Amino acid sequence: MDTLSLVNQGVKKGLISQQSIDNFQVDLLNILKKLIDKYTFGESSSVKIETAENLLLSVHYCIDAYLDSIEYNDAIEMIEKLGLNEIYKRGKDEIKNCLETCKLLYENVKNNMFNIELQAYNDTINSISDFFIHYNYLFAAHDTMGCSIDYPLSLDEMKLQGVYYIKEYLEKLTLETEFCTNFEIEDIIELLENYGAVYKLDYRELLINIFEIVYNNYIFALMVGNKKKNLHITNYQYNFLINLLNELSLEKVIYLVNENVKKLIIELRITQKNLIDYIEGYKHKFLEVLISNIKNGDLKYMIITDQRQDVADIHLLDIDNRMNDEEFKTLVDKIMECKQFNEKLQIISLEVNCIVDFIDILKSDCLIGENEFNMIFKTLSNMELAILGKIVFNEYLKFGHKELLHVHLEDDEEEWKLYFNRYINDLDTKTIRDIERLIEACNISI
Repeated sequence: MDTLSLVNQGVKKGLISQQSIDNFQVDLLNILKKLIDKYTFGESSSVKIETAENLLLSVHYCIDAYLDSIEYNDAIEMIEKLGLNEIYKRGKDEIKNCLETCKLLYENVKNNMFNIELQAYNDTINSISDFFIHYNYLFAAHDTMGCSIDYPLSLDEMKLQGVYYIKEYLEKLTLETEFCTNFEIEDIIELLENYGAVYKLDYRELLINIFEIVYNNYIFALMVGNKKKNLHITNYQYNFLINLLNELSLEKVIYLVNENVKKLIIELRITQKNLIDYIEGYKHKFLEVLISNIKNGDLKYMIITDQRQDVADIHLLDIDNRMNDEEFKTLVDKIMECKQFNEKLQIISLEVNCIVDFIDILKSDCLIGENEFNMIFKTLSNMELAILGKIVFNEYLKFGHKELLHVHLEDDEEEWKLYFNRYINDLDTKTIRDIERLIEACNISI
């Protein structure tokens, strides 16, 4: 709290006497005079105006430190009862205690640093050690001298100064670190690389917050039904999210986020109250940015998808995640009951985890008309289209036909394959060439 404002309020309420005000002013000048004497090592009783102002700010910071440590009504009483010299002394003690707390917090932050090549993150944490070397609670208690803090927190209180700013910064950084340790460091680094790829920049040079990016993507991952601590979002899931969020009302978007934040806390088994409070606190910022991005069509900068398509062996008949007959029949019945296509899309996205099941859905009577098939195909990434292409065009590919534009299936082929053939032919040439390269580069076995 601001001491001068507190004194004025105390006077207005008749809680602080005029005599106390006079003593306050005299004591303040005496404290400043002694401080100047120490600052100049007794060689001078005068300093530059700028220096005197800075020393006075340091005195006020110490006074505020003590008054902030007690209740508001008690603070007014202490001004009247203790006098300024005693309050100043107790304030210095508060700051020294806070400084020791900061050292312990910093040690913990250093010991739990992420092995991530994010320049602002590493430079800031290393730079905080300089604060403990240069900080002087007598002459510049309000300053964070020698410390360059460039790494942004997701929730940063910029009004604080001095050792109390450092304390809050370290406390919040500790909470953000505790949250992020729920995920594999390799997954976090890959997410940051994907983030940089979206902006076509090197993430290591950006002023970005790790917690914020991890939190955001995990909320979206939960929305599409990702299991465990999976931060990855495919192009298919991204398109599903775009369709979902663009169609929901503001109230339903808020409800969806609230429910998934609750799920986040449960999934990560977070019980620590201050971490839960921090997660809930950031939720408001997340919602504000999300709603703005929905309105402006900028969700691609908030939902980070896997940017790299790994060229690998893909075995389409892997049945580890395949449903049994009863499960598949239940799923088909559930889809058939849907009145809106987006309801079908949501079920397929959340519950189909095997390519064989996905193809069986395409073969069933769940989808009606070419338009619904095209909307399904539109949600697929180029890699996923390449996998389907390998199945649909398998006979042609065996005989060396590699240009999909020249492939036209016979009319007696399965309906979904004919729709897929037409969908591919209607894509732009560059996309078709990318799919062709993926089919050729990947060892897709069926």
